[in-house]
Amino acid sequence: MKLTDEPTMDTIDDYNNNETPEKRRTIYLIMGALIFVGIVSYVYLK
Repeated sequence: MKLTDEPTMDTIDDYNNNETPEKRRTIYLIMGALIFVGIVSYVYLK
């Protein structure tokens, strides 16, 4: 049974490194901010 209304892997934007540069930059900024907050919190609590 094949569902016709389900997206295929090729139609998903983020599959197989096909994400847009804006999405990639957003993810890097979020990761950097979380690492920074973690380091600041660690230093403050230590």
